[in-house]
Amino acid sequence: LPILIKTKEETIVAQRSMILVAILVSLVFFVMIYFLLKVNRLRRQSNKKLEKLNSRLYELATTDGLTKLLNRRHFMEMTRKEFVRQRRRNTTASLLMVDIDGFKQVNDSFGHAMGDEVIIAVARVLESDLRQYDYLGRFGGEEYVMLLPDCDVKMAYEIALRLCRDVSEREVV
Repeated sequence: LPILIKTKEETIVAQRSMILVAILVSLVFFVMIYFLLKVNRLRRQSNKKLEKLNSRLYELATTDGLTKLLNRRHFMEMTRKEFVRQRRRNTTASLLMVDIDGFKQVNDSFGHAMGDEVIIAVARVLESDLRQYDYLGRFGGEEYVMLLPDCDVKMAYEIALRLCRDVSEREVV
């Protein structure tokens, strides 16, 4: 086999070419890494925004905008699930329907803005008496509904009396 011996200049040119190719490959590699990291950061930011939007969408779909209580549809859905649980465990639950007496007079005399304040104030009073596993929703207008799991009629009656007293003592300015 014949052995090719290169001249010093040919060897230097070949080495420079290989170094240039290595530098170009490294540059392309670092540019790719930079853009991959940038895309990954943008993806994480987009995912965080999407999570926040989904959370907000869920809140809008399940809560009443004025009182932040469960809305009627979501309350009914939660109630169905709770009744299945109550039936399976053979326990009791009570349902309270709450309506603000004379509410039309509030709106007519003081305006709808004051009516909204009354609705919110009553919601806060009802909320303050809830146990951790009770459900409270705004059923519509000035009507609320409470589901009290593991609560018999006598206990529900006592709760209703206490709520009436607490609401009547609440002053809305």
